[in-house]
Amino acid sequence: MDTTASTATAAVPAPPTGLRVPDVVNPDAIMRLLTSTGVEPDPTCAGLLAELADLAAGDGAGTAADRFLAPGHADPGQRWATFVAAHAYDGDAPDTLARPPWTLPAGQRGRPLTRTEQALCRVAVQRWDTRSDVTPAQYALAEASATTGELAKLPIDAVTVTGQVQVALLGGRDQLPRTVALDDWQSRFILARLTVLAGRDRTLPFVYDGTDPGTAKAQASASGNLARVLRVAGLGDDPTLTPTSIRNTCARRLHDDGTRLEDIAAATGAKSLDRLWTLLTEPAPEGADM
Repeated sequence: MDTTASTATAAVPAPPTGLRVPDVVNPDAIMRLLTSTGVEPDPTCAGLLAELADLAAGDGAGTAADRFLAPGHADPGQRWATFVAAHAYDGDAPDTLARPPWTLPAGQRGRPLTRTEQALCRVAVQRWDTRSDVTPAQYALAEASATTGELAKLPIDAVTVTGQVQVALLGGRDQLPRTVALDDWQSRFILARLTVLAGRDRTLPFVYDGTDPGTAKAQASASGNLARVLRVAGLGDDPTLTPTSIRNTCARRLHDDGTRLEDIAAATGAKSLDRLWTLLTEPAPEGADM
């Protein structure tokens, strides 16, 4: 992994952010937290964590935060994600951090999550209230390309477990029906949801417990839950990130792995190759390996 931070000092004086770095910044431990989700953070993450640790050791907690997040850095989005990761490891609530507007990256609305952002979302889901299994399962399915419309209508019997967890997604206006295979991390939340639903009519909704399943109300509930994951992960102030970003991340990761465009379309149900290509060729935020 390339652990070199993109830039060590800001180009302009650091304005006060009102933020503070944690008392102790342990880069190796924070990296272990992020990689425990099954996602390898962006190549610059380790170097940025080392820079944050150096600043924390040499400056006061507030000054270190101001310098690390100062305007003029080439990688503002990556710096914010790294700063959030340090607080998440320290046990702080990332959604309580007031994000400076100059740390917001440029990009189209609904852009895919960077690797570090995806790891932060997974950390948030791993720490979700154990009394609620719906939102973690919705997030896992969204990562596997499910739309909120598909989440609203998905029945229990769409899920099969034969060696690995597979889900038959129903398709919609812009997506074709398809069966997706979940990775180990995603599967744990689907299996937990299946355990809760054991013995129920398998035609009932899989990830919706409210009234009027399969309607716009159920879809809005799924969208709200996914937005809450982004918010709890410390990413809720970014206007380029929406619930759609989570499902778009699936296409981005397949593209990263060298998958052919036609095969990405088949895996994600995309009807338009042109729209899919536009999504995949949108420049990534500086410092990100999307």
